[in-house]
Amino acid sequence: MERLLIAVVFLAVFVVGFIHLFRSKTVISEELKLAQDFLEKLRGYIDSRGEDAEAYIWMVHRSDKMQTQLGSGGIFAAYRPPFANYQYKHYPVVLNMLPDLRNALAERFGGGSDLANQYGATLGDTLVRHVGVLDDRGADMAKLLRNPIIWFREGVRILIGLPVSLLGWLGILSVWSVSRIIGGQVFGLLSGLVGLIGFISAIMGIILGWNEFVRIALSLWPSLSLLLPNS
Repeated sequence: MERLLIAVVFLAVFVVGFIHLFRSKTVISEELKLAQDFLEKLRGYIDSRGEDAEAYIWMVHRSDKMQTQLGSGGIFAAYRPPFANYQYKHYPVVLNMLPDLRNALAERFGGGSDLANQYGATLGDTLVRHVGVLDDRGADMAKLLRNPIIWFREGVRILIGLPVSLLGWLGILSVWSVSRIIGGQVFGLLSGLVGLIGFISAIMGIILGWNEFVRIALSLWPSLSLLLPNS
């Protein structure tokens, strides 16, 4: 019974880790599809020289989501518009440049064509770069999904992070604080150490039984008795 309980807990940690990784892979796939669709619509809109109103409406409808998904990769620290003597700080590319592209395409004379080419190229490069990042992340996540040891590590990390996540859910900590703590190096080292110890302990507990495992551990490290109840 004791070994069965250890095995069930051990398996539960694996399952939690696998589900988390699988959901992360699904999110990456969804983000990749949006980026690819957005890039395809952008190219179609540019090729139509601004006549494809449906493509433009589609992009505007999803521009906030696309901008958010791009993160820091979609924000220029400083941007100077073509032929301008001023610059913008923290310039969101999609939200600002998409309307500029539409206006440039509407100007069929003068410098409109050159501006449209510049805006289109900048938007396209930003999206292609993002697609490449998502492709790499998806490939890395696929490798993690094939490694059961990583499932266990992620399961441990999620379980250790539950108290912090609960504080965020209750509003005691901000979302940013929760992300910073859970994504920090100290938390990563702690969860990795706990995961390693937990993995070895679970295996030994299943093989030997918990009481026998504790007896052997105490014979090797007597100071562990201070951590046990009723010692």
